Amino acid sequence: MKKEKLYDLLGDIDEDLIKAAEEPPVKKPKFTWVKYAAAAAACIAIFIGAGVLYRYSDDMSITSDTGMPTASGETPPLPIETYASSVSTESFTIPPVTEVSVPENNDISAETTAPSAGTSSAMNTEKTVSDALLPEKAETEVTYPPFATDNYTSSSNMIRLASAEYPEMPQYPGGNENDDAAYKKWSDAKKILRDQPAGYDEGFDEFFKNSTLIFLKGTETNNRIYSPLSLYMVLSMSAEISGGNTRQQILDVLEHDDIDVLRSHAHSVWQANYMDDGMAKCTIATSLWMNDKLSYNKDTIERLAGNYYSSVYSGDPASYEYNKLLQDWVTEQTGGILKDKLSKNTMSPEMALTIASSVSFKGKWNEEFSKDLTGPGTFHSPEGDTECDFMNKEAFGYYYWGDNFSSVSLGFEENGKMLVILPDEGITPEQLLYDEQVMSYMTDPDKYNYNKYLTINMSIPRFDVSSNTDLTSGLKKMGVTDAFDISESDFTPLTEDPGAVLSKAKQNIRVIIDEDGCKASSMTMIAYVGAGEPSGDYVDFIADRPFIFEIISDTGLPLFIGIVNKP
Repeated sequence: MKKEKLYDLLGDIDEDLIKAAEEPPVKKPKFTWVKYAAAAAACIAIFIGAGVLYRYSDDMSITSDTGMPTASGETPPLPIETYASSVSTESFTIPPVTEVSVPENNDISAETTAPSAGTSSAMNTEKTVSDALLPEKAETEVTYPPFATDNYTSSSNMIRLASAEYPEMPQYPGGNENDDAAYKKWSDAKKILRDQPAGYDEGFDEFFKNSTLIFLKGTETNNRIYSPLSLYMVLSMSAEISGGNTRQQILDVLEHDDIDVLRSHAHSVWQANYMDDGMAKCTIATSLWMNDKLSYNKDTIERLAGNYYSSVYSGDPASYEYNKLLQDWVTEQTGGILKDKLSKNTMSPEMALTIASSVSFKGKWNEEFSKDLTGPGTFHSPEGDTECDFMNKEAFGYYYWGDNFSSVSLGFEENGKMLVILPDEGITPEQLLYDEQVMSYMTDPDKYNYNKYLTINMSIPRFDVSSNTDLTSGLKKMGVTDAFDISESDFTPLTEDPGAVLSKAKQNIRVIIDEDGCKASSMTMIAYVGAGEPSGDYVDFIADRPFIFEIISDTGLPLFIGIVNKP
């Protein structure tokens, strides 16, 4: 079998606990009486990664349009929308996804016969299959073009091998403060999820620091957002399917020495950060999309499904139905806020495995911003002044500072917090990423000493920012190289089929903040082929120039970090 060189591909607080601490000296006379009140908000973004393993054969060639290997003479698949505008359409129903038991032998192969619908999954005997986890649109009447071309085929052989079943999370009692039983049930469920082994987040701070410098670098004028938690989960799953030096490089990036320890930590990270109680939301959803023509190691698939709460699907990556099912899954997991940006994501016909991971966040401010106080203001962006709406508020809280920055922390009800970090005049947000004080503050704001509890008059722009990041070059800089090299890659824990390499890694994120709170989603896809009393002082915090925001989970792990150059 001829081995082609694979080209690099890439697609597109709670309020802080009021603690008794000595007040360090203020770095400069920042405390003044203020005219405006301010509000800061950060929304998380969506992290997209799609993994596709390509198998190479002697008649493979690289197309000039996409750089993706395709069979000689074939046209690479175009976005679904392209066909809709050029081919007459017809309406028919997408076949339902069939539940199937995993074969008792050691692999899942193309010869597997799908049993009748309703057969329970043997992938994870402790999980109960829930039809509600399937995107509703997957079984509804849809309109799309007939498959008259070679780009897509029509196939009904879609199988769901495992369904993710999330932990029970009772609804937040809300205004029912007198309902002690309901509150205790909710509180107990939350404590169980948060009660993880000591040290389960070991190594995450270093991974956060190193990866943030890589993926937020070069943000001079545009907005950029990065989800460290989403990438952490995708890389952990990638370590499961790789072996040899390919696995070791991924473990090194994640600051782990042992795959068993990483597996346990990743499972704890998932549980500790899960929240979906009707008021607040922080969910990590993962799914595996396999090519039904290839063979896979059953044990590896079971570990991925069981330890990472993954749903597992098998189908023809060249079929419209299978691609539609993936897009509907993504839309559902991200609450639809990334739908427009992800509508053109399709699987390659040569795909062996795609890993999709999303992080979705929704938080309501502890103290909302009044819409009556929101008004126009000038934001000094790198490309010139621009007018936007600023949220204003006067509130008691901790004000933080360092040699080159100041910051406020905005708490979410039972769901962590958001830091708004404003560089001093003449300092750029990117420069702050190399500041040890800033990194110390971002990784553990509760232990940062330079703070004062006082009255803060905040003015923070309302924003809706998004970014689409190619993770390929960044992963290589961090040390993940063998996975991209067909002569060095080792994915034998997943499949014995030769020629498997990591070909594509993307992350799409969108964060929205307004007077009520924050919403954020990310999608990562990787493709493999083959309080105390205020002091009486006041401070102005006017975020009218580029700033950094960070969204931190209820457990203190960073979910999203971004630079806003243009709100």
